[in-house]
Amino acid sequence: MTPNIQKVMQQDSVTDSEIEAAAMLEGTVLMLQDGILKALEGETTIEEIFRTASLATVLETLALSFYQL
Repeated sequence: MTPNIQKVMQQDSVTDSEIEAAAMLEGTVLMLQDGILKALEGETTIEEIFRTASLATVLETLALSFYQL
């Protein structure tokens, strides 16, 4: 864990989304992103990724990805 992520996590009213955003800014690959990379490499299918990931996780990861741009 980087010092920046640790600092974010120690805030009183930090949300999961804020922690994930900080982690992404530090270069962390989220599980959904890793799954999509594995699908692109042929190790699994996109259908399997979306079957196992909740809609909320998919939408949140997409939102965080655009936030990072």
